Amino acid sequence: MLILMAFYCYQNPFVFGQNNCSTYFPFEEQKTLEYTNYDKKGKFASKSISKVTVVDDIDNGLEAQLETQILDEQEEVMTTGSYQVKCLDDELRIDVSNLMSPEMTASFSHLEVTITGEPFTLPSILEPGLTLPDANNVIKAGSGGVNFMNISIDATNRKVEEAEVVRTPAGQFDAIRISYDLDMKMLIKKSFKVVQWYAKDIGMIKSESYNAKGKLIDSSILTAVN
Repeated sequence: MLILMAFYCYQNPFVFGQNNCSTYFPFEEQKTLEYTNYDKKGKFASKSISKVTVVDDIDNGLEAQLETQILDEQEEVMTTGSYQVKCLDDELRIDVSNLMSPEMTASFSHLEVTITGEPFTLPSILEPGLTLPDANNVIKAGSGGVNFMNISIDATNRKVEEAEVVRTPAGQFDAIRISYDLDMKMLIKKSFKVVQWYAKDIGMIKSESYNAKGKLIDSSILTAVN
């Protein structure tokens, strides 16, 4: 659901804000990112499309509104949704809930959802060896004031690892690799190791999740940028 050593100020008419906001998200209206998601065997699982619909100046930063679609193999829409991404004081802030698989997100897309906790943050400069703050969210989903589902998500041991060149169907990117431990509790607790690659002006371009035994569970890759 990053390039190092530079601040970047956007200089085109569709991008708002004059501050040094986070480099690792496209604060650009109408920007669309398409990801293809695969299962543990490398087979197609779904396609995710996120479109930046609105970018606003806020105190000490920027706020973007996004619309998302999750499509199946026949390009049929499985679910839709929306979320916010903020940049405050040169730091990107994203709800940990956006780290969940598209299939899990779809399972409560028709419910009333509240999210509390500390967001997933990324600073404007990422250097190998940097340790990032832990993040956590509690998600409550229900209807009519009654909660049917409670999910706790914790991202810990977050580390900036190496700068790498990554090739995807969307192109070749100078990227930086980040890893962290992800614990998710919904009735039972599951633990994962997540490795992600981020590129300047785009955000995440590749992601892999592994179980406690080090076996690949699923993966996502950027397939198009419009």
